[in-house]
Amino acid sequence: MADDIISLLLKEGLLTKVESEQVLLEQRKSGKPVAEIVTSTGLVEEKDFSRCLARQLKIPYIELDHFVVERDALELVTEEMARRYRVMPLYTLGRTLALAIADPFNIYAIDELAQRNQMEVLAIVATESAIKRAIGQYYRVIDSVREVIRSLDRARGVTAQAREEVAPIQEGAGDTPVVRLVNLVIMQAVRDGASDIHIESRKDGIQVRYRIDGVLHDTIRIPQHLQSALVTRVKILAGMNIAERRLPQDGHIEIHREGKEIDLRIATFPMVRGEKIVMRILDRGGIRIGLAELGFDPEMLALFEKVVNRPYGMILTTGPTGCGKTTTLYAVLDSINSIEKNIVTIEDPVEYGIEMINQSQVNPKAGLTFATGLRALFRLDPDIIMIGEIRDFESAQIGIQAALTGHLVFSSLHTNDAPSTTTRLIDMGIEPYLVASTLSCAVSQRLVRLLCPNCKEPYEPSPFEKEPLGLGPQEQVSFCSARGCKHCNQTGFKGRQGIFEMMVPEEEVRSLIVAKSPTSLVREQAVKSGMVTLRHAGLKKILEGKTTVAEVLRVTEDQGR
Repeated sequence: MADDIISLLLKEGLLTKVESEQVLLEQRKSGKPVAEIVTSTGLVEEKDFSRCLARQLKIPYIELDHFVVERDALELVTEEMARRYRVMPLYTLGRTLALAIADPFNIYAIDELAQRNQMEVLAIVATESAIKRAIGQYYRVIDSVREVIRSLDRARGVTAQAREEVAPIQEGAGDTPVVRLVNLVIMQAVRDGASDIHIESRKDGIQVRYRIDGVLHDTIRIPQHLQSALVTRVKILAGMNIAERRLPQDGHIEIHREGKEIDLRIATFPMVRGEKIVMRILDRGGIRIGLAELGFDPEMLALFEKVVNRPYGMILTTGPTGCGKTTTLYAVLDSINSIEKNIVTIEDPVEYGIEMINQSQVNPKAGLTFATGLRALFRLDPDIIMIGEIRDFESAQIGIQAALTGHLVFSSLHTNDAPSTTTRLIDMGIEPYLVASTLSCAVSQRLVRLLCPNCKEPYEPSPFEKEPLGLGPQEQVSFCSARGCKHCNQTGFKGRQGIFEMMVPEEEVRSLIVAKSPTSLVREQAVKSGMVTLRHAGLKKILEGKTTVAEVLRVTEDQGR
């Protein structure tokens, strides 16, 4: 089979003789499909490969992204089979099922689907990536969730009295449909790239919302009478006390979904209409991101890399909750990680594991706080210390002392901008001269949603849009708008990236810090020294066609120009 495909690529001129021998050698050594080898290495474009197969086998080729799949056809192929065979049902015509397939040589898959449905199968070639996108779009788990809810309603009538009793709750939570319901809600969130799942009780039922790219989206409503069983099932999975409904609880769930290790951090909180559940989704394989991918512009990145490679000092990331501070810290540690350095962290919690870095988690119940942990860390002979967050005077003081004694210290702090970092530390009780002498860099950041590359549209902005960004009415610039398509679930946005404000204190700024000058003066001097503000960093993203004016203003509304 591999020889046949390579012969086709040679005949089409897509591979040279030398390249074909290399591909064949790699295929025999790794056992990977030829298609995966040639496309992943960039030898052949995926579309060119699929078109080549279609021409040689004299079967149609389809651009699946531009095709609307018939719902009736979906009923003939299960999602499990679609993923296993890399196929997508397209439509039916009489007793014929049109089927998009990535590997038309897979006769076994075609025969099985034909026999299963007692239909002829018309094979049509499509790229594997397009098929995966179509499966994710059309086989929506939410449809399965609705079916589970209907089956639960049919299977049992739940009375108000039964819902209040602990024993029936436990019994109901173990029912297979409830288990499926929770699994499906989690699975869809992972597929949609959500960072959080919110399950909330409303007057008309349970509302499930996903936070995708920093914004909450309503997904489905679940009948109110299923709340107790749903909450109990989540508590059982998270190792919580299912009988306790009056106090907040925390727990976590580790799951494996579609080849990924997912860690769910669960929090419950009693509300007027019942307990609210928030599940934070942490993809343990998703933190491997380089500094260049975070969103720094080239000049700022070069300066930041220079600062983080200094032998000592304190480097702080700042901003509101959910702005990506932890991701930045992990990316920095990953970039400077080496066998020669002893890197030790104390976090709450440890969100991602990195090889060769000694990570620890605070445990207040056992007496391990940031302060007690930091004191003990000094006996481990660290070169670099990462403190998950500076929350009080004690942790700030120990971090400052570590920086003074020749350690490189990384941490995060809650402030609105980079210059406010100095004021915050002084307000905590740190002497101004210590802040001035140890602070190497303060980075404030926000996350902006990126425009979907498949549907963004350029346009000429109005003076009204230019004004908040400091652009003159006559300046000729082009912005891009969010339109919405199937690739971004009609939102117009896909993914997020950081915008950064980085203050590396020069002599003038350090003098202002020692004199306890107002933040406004520190900020003004930092800008004179070359600091790019968050608003201007956002403007660069807009001019590059990566995001919109509204998005930048949304995340920097607390900032001036």
